[in-house]
This record gives sequence, C-alpha cells and structure tokens, in this order.
Amino acid sequence: MALGKQLAAGKWLGIYSQFTLMKGPGYPLFLAINSWLGLPVGLSHAAFQCAAIALFFWVFARLASMPNLALCGFIFTLWAPAPYLERIMRDAIYPGETLLVLGTLCYALFAELPPKTRLKWALLSGLFTGWLALTREEGVWIAPGVTIIVLYGAWVAWRRHSLARDALLPLLAMMLAFVATQGAFSGLNWIAYGRATGVETNSAPFKETLAALQSVDAGPRIPYLPVSRQARFAIYAVSPSFRSLKDYFDPAGGKTPWQFGCSFYPATCGDIAGGWFMWALRDAVFTRGYYASPVKAAAFYRKLTAEVIRACGNHRLTCSTSPIALLPHISADQWRKLPASLLSGARQITDAQLPSLDPGRSSGNPRDIEADRAFLGNPVITAQHSEADTPEHNYHVAGWYRSPTGNWVSGQIEQTDGDTWIIPIARVTSPDLVAAFKDPGASQERFDFNIVCSTPCNLNFVGERGASIPLNLGQLVGQHVQYPLGAATLNIDVVSEHSAGALGPDIQIRAATAVRRFFGGAFSIVMPWLAAAGLLAMLIVAGVALFKRRLETISVLATAVWALLVSRLLLLGIVDISAFPGMITPYLSPAYVLVCVAVVLSFAALNATIRRMRELSRDS
Repeated sequence: MALGKQLAAGKWLGIYSQFTLMKGPGYPLFLAINSWLGLPVGLSHAAFQCAAIALFFWVFARLASMPNLALCGFIFTLWAPAPYLERIMRDAIYPGETLLVLGTLCYALFAELPPKTRLKWALLSGLFTGWLALTREEGVWIAPGVTIIVLYGAWVAWRRHSLARDALLPLLAMMLAFVATQGAFSGLNWIAYGRATGVETNSAPFKETLAALQSVDAGPRIPYLPVSRQARFAIYAVSPSFRSLKDYFDPAGGKTPWQFGCSFYPATCGDIAGGWFMWALRDAVFTRGYYASPVKAAAFYRKLTAEVIRACGNHRLTCSTSPIALLPHISADQWRKLPASLLSGARQITDAQLPSLDPGRSSGNPRDIEADRAFLGNPVITAQHSEADTPEHNYHVAGWYRSPTGNWVSGQIEQTDGDTWIIPIARVTSPDLVAAFKDPGASQERFDFNIVCSTPCNLNFVGERGASIPLNLGQLVGQHVQYPLGAATLNIDVVSEHSAGALGPDIQIRAATAVRRFFGGAFSIVMPWLAAAGLLAMLIVAGVALFKRRLETISVLATAVWALLVSRLLLLGIVDISAFPGMITPYLSPAYVLVCVAVVLSFAALNATIRRMRELSRDS
C-alpha cells in the first residue's frame, strides 16, 4: 500500500529503501488507479476478475463457436473462491492477469483478423505479460503454457503459408511490448534512484550473492536451512563484507531474531529458516547503510559475492553451487516429499480445503486505518478488537536515531507470552534534524511506526555491533526519552497507546461471509468430480489426437491450461519442500481459476473431437 500511495501522489515509489524495489509495482499501480477512481478496492478486485474471465471466454466463444459453453464457463470460473481475498494482497489480481495474457495471446494468434488488428492484440498481450511480471517475481511458471500456444500458433500460420504475417510479427510485437514495460520500470528507477534496475530480488547482484552464500558447506546440511549458523561463521572468517553483518545475524550474547520458520520446521529453531533468509539478508544490509541507493546496494552485493567466490576458489571455503540462484540445497528426503506436496495443492484447489472465510479483526492505529481506508476507496472492513475481546496493545512510536556511521537501527518485539518478531523500521524524512545538527546527512533519520501486541510487550532497538536497549512501551507512554546506543543516539519523542474501538459494519461482513461459505461449500462438493471428469476428457482427446494425428485449436488450448496448472503446482511444490510453506491460498490463487478453465476447455475439446469424428464418419 505504501508504494501505491506514492504512485497515486505522483512521487514514483517514494524514498529508496530495502523495501522500495523488493517487489514489483504491478499491484501498487492497480491500487493507485483504484485510488484515482475512488472505488472501494474490494469492488475493483471483483470487477477486474470478472472482466478478465469475461474477456477470456469471449475469446473462447469466438475461436470455438460455442457461445453457450462459453457463458457456462464464465459463470463457473466466477465460482472459483480464491481470488477474492479479504486482505490487500497482490495475489488478488494475479489470476485475472494470467487470463488476460492467455486470452489476448490466443486471439492474436488464432482469430481471423486483419494484420493491423492482430498486431494490436499482440501488443496488448505483451503489455499484460509485462504487468504480470511486475506483479509477482516468479512469472517463469507461465512459460510452458505460453510456449505450447506459441508453437501451435506458428505451426498453424506455417500451414497457411503466412508464418511471418500471422505468427512472427505478432510475437515480435508482443515481445517488444513486454520489453517496453520492463524498460520503462528500469528507466524510471534510473531517473528516481540513479540506477536502471528492476525488481532487486531478481537482479543479478542480489541473486549472485544469495547463490554464493547458499553454496557454502559447513557442517551437516540441515533441511530448510539455506545458510546455517555454522556456514555464516565460516563466511565471516573470509569475507569482511559479510562480517560487517554479523551483529545483525548473530548478535553477541544473543540469538538471531529471524526465527519465523521455527514453528514450521522445528529443526531450524534458533536459526534462520528457508525463504526467510533472503529477507533477513536485505534487512541486515539495510541496517548497515548500504541501501542508501541502488548503486550502493548493488556494489555491496557484488563485493560480498566476489569475496565468497574467491574463498571458494582458494579452498578457504567448501562450496557446492546450485543451478538455480534462489533455490537452496534440497536433500533426497525433501525431494521425496514433493508428491505429497503436489497432492496437497491439488486437493486444496478441488476439494473441501477452501481458503479461510474468516477475515479476522482489523488492528492498528485508528488514524492509520482510516487513512488506509480512504486510500482504498473506503471499503467495508471488519471491526477492531473491542474491550470484550482478547485485549490488544496498540502503540505509536516516533523519534529519531543518529549514528556516526550513518547506519540504521532495527527493532524486535518481545511479548510476555514469549512470542518475538522483527519489525521493519523505515527511515522518515527529517528536515528538522538537518537544521538542528547542521548536517545534510541527517535528512532521513526519523522513524514513525505502529506496533500491535496481543500481550504487554517490549521493543528492543538494535544498533551497530549488537548494541541494544529493550524498552517497555507501556511504561514509556507519554514520555520523551533519549538513550545512548553504542556510539549512536536513540531519541524517543513520543510513545502513545490507542484503545481499540469498534469500526466497520459487522452485519455486512457476517452476511457476505455466510453467502460465500454456502457457495464455497457447494464448490467443494462439485469441483472434485468435475476436475476428474475434465481430466478424463482431456486424456480421451489426447488419445484421439495421437491416433488420428490431428490437432484442434481448442484441444491445444486445453492442453496449455493444464500445463499451466501443473507448472504452478510444481513451482509451489518445490518452494514448499525447500524454503517455506508454498501450498497456501494466496500462492494457489491462479490455480483455483485455471482448474475451472481447464475443465471447461477439456469438455469443449471433447465436444469438438466428437463432432469432428461424426463429420468424418458421414463423409466416409
């Protein structure tokens, strides 16, 4: 939402930090446009999903000449429960983007169109593909399905002796539009931040650093630990750059604050598990001041990578590389879990394992909630915790932090019930400090953030070289205090606590949830049978096609959608067995929609095959 607010205000992505280019701007752009339109964001999510499904089945009706089945497919796919997420998440638009890419690509390649109109649809497909790539970073999963469609389209055009006009030129237009979206993103980043870069987690400097760190073998390989504590200490000994992050990863006399994977993978307790390491790495680099600009961050990552690779080359470290940079070491036992993970994903999108329809309570500073609601078009939201509920402690903390080295501070919450977690502390502009200290370098040394604890809690500020100070927030309410934190100074201007009052029409939430539970329950009863029947229909169509050596366009499209479904589940399955829980509703959201589309196209392909066989029988 923060990036969306900056886009809506015409400030590109705002002040640069480790969060600015951590993910793509595809969904923030959607939120910014929604803010300009003034629509409730939930309505915009639903309208976008409806429009994407409608376009796809309009294309299907034009190509297959089956308008009645297209209408049924449109209604059936609207039934898919996952895309309508209660939280503000980019996964809410990802299924719609996927269908827009498929629909426009198929129309550009297979519809009977004038050459200029065909090129326009190809350009539109390229733009949608670029938008999809800027929404989530793992867009490679659409490659199998898109490749099937492209190869068949090229073959059909070749058979018509119009390969260049009907296939190569549209595909070139699509690629140019895609490259233009990525180039525009990089170019605007160059103007704003001084470096032409895209999403940083996909950039070469970061991926090479992650690959180098994950390649180090030190001690036994523990599943779901890409860079174990033993490996980190081995790297500290040979890499000055990585050693500068030691106080963040492994503070003296303490344990790493990044233990989010402990509840999922008990063997990792006390260490940094799976997919959380890459985010811990970015935060560690940020606290040392290297995220002052993309140029400085990239230079640090390159230096760190070179030091590790050099140590591997002269055998000061034992290393074994992975062919995929972001993929950690996967043991044989982990690979054996892949079938069970895939089965779990398949059950979730077809069986009774539907996404939770309990959105939970809204929490946080009421002032911030109201500001967010205004930006999101004032959607209906759930109530905040009332005094009758389990009490929550909502704190607002504001102040500044100055370090002689320019490094930044991090924070860790410790509740009385034992729960701990890291909170991001973003830099806020501080022109008053520039004037007070007569230091232009003090332009971003303020902080202003909110904390919600379910029990009384302490906020532990962590500075350079592991220097830290735990603060009891309840005791600091209304006070102005200042502390030395190593060589730095921590100043707390204000700590305030907000009571939780009722907010939002609960009756609307309860009514909507009841309706969705009804339709979701019906979906879970019908969908397993329809999915099985659709898969059987697809197998029959494939068998007939192989026997007759004849391809139908709808059969190829059905094959492409099934391939997309499999590739999505396979990608998430690999994530699930190697890094963090991957088979969860937001990540599966495209699969919920694709399985509906695959079933409809399979029945359409079977119908087309039967009609073709009858025609051939009459002709003979």
